Amino acid sequence: TVRAAQIFDFFAGETLRLSGELVPSVRPGVGVEITREAVGVVGIITPWNFPIAIPAWKIAPALAYGNTIVFKPAELVPESAWTIVNILHRAGLPKGVLNL
Repeated sequence: TVRAAQIFDFFAGETLRLSGELVPSVRPGVGVEITREAVGVVGIITPWNFPIAIPAWKIAPALAYGNTIVFKPAELVPESAWTIVNILHRAGLPKGVLNL
């Protein structure tokens, strides 16, 4: 859907940020830095409602920051999940990075 494409487009743009953000802390003299980095393998379990948008909202940032994914969709929407994974593999995502 269009919404899923917008989500992937947004996170593709986020990968171009060279550094994190510095935000003030509620504690005096302390700063908070937000960084984006891979954590390894991300497990994603999604519900049946919004079967394209919710997985896209979880898969896109995980891929953007260099993680591999194990994706478990709701049992009611297996075709939607297979379609997302198939599209990403056809777009060049290496096998084994997104596992259904």
